[in-house]
Amino acid sequence: MHAVISVGFLLLVGVQQFHLLVPPDQSLHPQSHDPCRENCGSFLGLFPKYKLCHDSTSQSYCTAFPRWHQRDPFVSCGDCQLVEESSTELSLNGDQDEKGILVDFHWEDACSDSPYDYVGTLVFCEQENGTFGYRSWNDALPCGSSSPLLRLRPGFAYQLRLINEASEPTNLHPHGLYVSGDGNADDITRYAGPGECLLFNWTLSEDHMDGTFLYHAHRHNITNHQVSGGAIGMLFVDTATPQTRPSWVDREKLLFIKSSKDEDFVNGMPKLHVPLIANTWYRFRIAVGDARGKLRSLRFDPEQCEVRLVAADGVWRSRGAAAPAFHYEVTGSTRMDLAVACQSSSGIWYRVNSTDDAEPIVVLDVSEGPAELNALEEWIPPRPSHLQSIANLDMDDTWNITISKETGINGYLYDHERPIETFEFGQYHQWRLYNTDRHPFHLHIYHMQIVTPGGCGNIFEEGEWYDTISADAAVTDHCTVRFRMNAFSGRTVLHCHQLSHEDLGVMVWTDVIGGPDNSFLQVGSRETVFCEICALLLI
Repeated sequence: MHAVISVGFLLLVGVQQFHLLVPPDQSLHPQSHDPCRENCGSFLGLFPKYKLCHDSTSQSYCTAFPRWHQRDPFVSCGDCQLVEESSTELSLNGDQDEKGILVDFHWEDACSDSPYDYVGTLVFCEQENGTFGYRSWNDALPCGSSSPLLRLRPGFAYQLRLINEASEPTNLHPHGLYVSGDGNADDITRYAGPGECLLFNWTLSEDHMDGTFLYHAHRHNITNHQVSGGAIGMLFVDTATPQTRPSWVDREKLLFIKSSKDEDFVNGMPKLHVPLIANTWYRFRIAVGDARGKLRSLRFDPEQCEVRLVAADGVWRSRGAAAPAFHYEVTGSTRMDLAVACQSSSGIWYRVNSTDDAEPIVVLDVSEGPAELNALEEWIPPRPSHLQSIANLDMDDTWNITISKETGINGYLYDHERPIETFEFGQYHQWRLYNTDRHPFHLHIYHMQIVTPGGCGNIFEEGEWYDTISADAAVTDHCTVRFRMNAFSGRTVLHCHQLSHEDLGVMVWTDVIGGPDNSFLQVGSRETVFCEICALLLI
């Protein structure tokens, strides 16, 4: 097998830049032969013909690496397609309007007989100054300037191909996504070395909640290094728009606040201008990506804007929109959906404390609109079974969890081969979390329902669900949560989301036994060969 791959690689090296493996009976000039009119085929039985044509305005790619429709690592299908080059020149300095330099990730339709509905390629990249980031294939933005927006839909299966172009190993964690912690779904022990790649299977249930999430690097010992350098992005699950949903829910404004090398950026910019119409409700989808994980203040101007929390950590509030507020304490991985309406121009401040009156990180440019603000039209979306209240049910397990930078979680430091505990599938759990004011507690896969009377301070309300909790020590010395491990067998990870602490070992995992078979998620030898080819052709 290696010999065959080597032959293919040698044939690829030294050919002209824009014409690879064209048929011998055709001219090497694009004017006389357009290889992209042909269907994709296989080369040496292993991978498609890697052919390219070029003109002054566009590049036409055969659906080969990395933009090919595939059933498995060795089979391609579909016709060639035209991929326009971006002519947009973006300034990375000063103010920027609306989305800043956020760009949408591009998913391709999979083959009709594929186990996936969509496939796509994400590149992990690095600059010489230690800046990391993600980009779509053929993305013209410099590495680390912004990470693509990943959008998923419930009930669909996605294969994500992660290519590592950096000088150190990496992997990827879909923070808050309801997928297995095993195999090629979200097993954080997997990684791709320099020049290698990983395949991920993100299959979402039909009832997966519509919400705002994150994705970021999660290779133990260097997670903080990579995320602090910029290896983090926004991920959305978007349901189809029901006729009963208020229009403001789909009138979205995206704000991704990322801290990299002790500097704060929003949508990749040091300051962002967001246009609004006066007295009009919008859905602000906000995500914070700060490896330091410490509480920061997100503040609006109460004189100019009405702001109401409608969702946190990707889960809509069970009681509709919260009472109006203007100040929120957020952690390094907070996600909030806010209903926002402003009557005149204002700003959003993101600072260490709420009294800092420095320049806002977001400028809200409000233009003329309705004279009066209508009441917010409530919307409470249907909840999946795993997010139904269990506050009044009997628990199978009660556990106290104490987090320490020096001693880890309950005295255990991370060992990828040894779980801290083994649980039976389907059990109901009640955990009392201590020290989360200094160590934000994150649980993979499952959201946790807070049952502490009166809640745990900040945005952490009694009865609501979160995947990362940082309680207010002035309100309570612990936060009590409940959840049920009833979806997946195998590894469930829990850790401090100050990522420097996680790298020190403040992370453990539990092994869930007796549940459904996860063998379809296990990585086979064919993926290894695929990634070897991938590395030879693309890195």
